[in-house]
Amino acid sequence: RKLKNMSEMPSGWPSSKINQLAIVCKEASLKGEVTIGANTVVHPNVRILAEGGPIIIGEDNLIKEGTTIINKKQESDQRRALIIGNGNVFDVGVYCAAGAVGDYNTFEMCCQVEDGVKITENCFIGAKCHVISKEELAPKTVVYGSGQERWILKKVPKVSTPQQLALLSKTLPNYHKLIKIAPATSS
Repeated sequence: RKLKNMSEMPSGWPSSKINQLAIVCKEASLKGEVTIGANTVVHPNVRILAEGGPIIIGEDNLIKEGTTIINKKQESDQRRALIIGNGNVFDVGVYCAAGAVGDYNTFEMCCQVEDGVKITENCFIGAKCHVISKEELAPKTVVYGSGQERWILKKVPKVSTPQQLALLSKTLPNYHKLIKIAPATSS
């Protein structure tokens, strides 16, 4: 995936690239090679840790407070990219060490997705649910309940993520310091 309008970060996050249309609060912590796409909103107290290779986050994602997204170091020391697609929602307190995340997935409050899990598209991981086995969730999979039960949706419900992103783009700058991204210059 090629992301447009990317600018190198100022000192402090030297290996991160953030699209100038993204909203990233200064209180977020980015470590390693992190790329954030257009219209993605990163709340305060989010940790994005590229320890085992780069993390590439697509467009129109919402990453809320207390979320940790980590690309863990592998035992073999082989680097791999963690690619997160477009239109995903990471609710408050999510822990995500997935091997890959597709498009339009919802991670509910305090859920955990461990290393080696592949989330395809339009999946819902319920509040406080744990996906720990190395597996690939089929499109439209819902993980719910204390027993981590699963079912496949027949129809994907309409979500309000675009409206949430638009509202947050207007309100977050009033209450938080943001990373200012200068437009990329052509040489």
